[in-house]
Amino acid sequence: LETVLTILMYWGYSWHATHPHPPVHLVDSINKLMKLHDVKLYQHITRLNGNVGLIGWTLLSTLFSEICGRRAWLQLMDYLFTFFEDMRNVVLLPVAILRDLRVVLLQCDTLDAVTHATRNQQQNLRIDVVVKALDAMKRETPAKYFTGVATKFLDNTRFEVGKRGGGYAVGGVRRRIDSNNGALGGADDAVAEEAAASGASGSGG
Repeated sequence: LETVLTILMYWGYSWHATHPHPPVHLVDSINKLMKLHDVKLYQHITRLNGNVGLIGWTLLSTLFSEICGRRAWLQLMDYLFTFFEDMRNVVLLPVAILRDLRVVLLQCDTLDAVTHATRNQQQNLRIDVVVKALDAMKRETPAKYFTGVATKFLDNTRFEVGKRGGGYAVGGVRRRIDSNNGALGGADDAVAEEAAASGASGSGG
């Protein structure tokens, strides 16, 4: 129970924002990340009327227990809890898993086949390959792709995430938090301008 609460409170603090619908900010982030890192796979699933972000959310919402066998799942959890504070894993791991299933998914000619492939433990995921792909994507992905999760790790640099006037400062730009549902809003222009002005004054000195 404590493990479940820890995951929900640390990773899933905004997952309920659009309940009973999937969290839009995560679905959108996963879609953009897949399009960035594997546009062919993204386009293939889209042509089958699939939504990569929703497929990724299904993997995440079951904590990858449907796609992973017992051994693979334990290996994956070991990695996730070792790097628990790195919120990039939340949106990158579904992409890494789908990319590991790339050959299988590209052979699917219906959305039902894609759904079966991504919810079947017989796929024998190569967790070592998934983790290597995940680490590579962390190095290659620009920070702007992680604004859907209030991550402390942006562009391989640790940024402090602290409360500022009802929002959270992420990489110097405040993200508004909707008081009604906890959803991440847009960047606060005033805070962004303030950060830019501070940078300009610092470089001038």
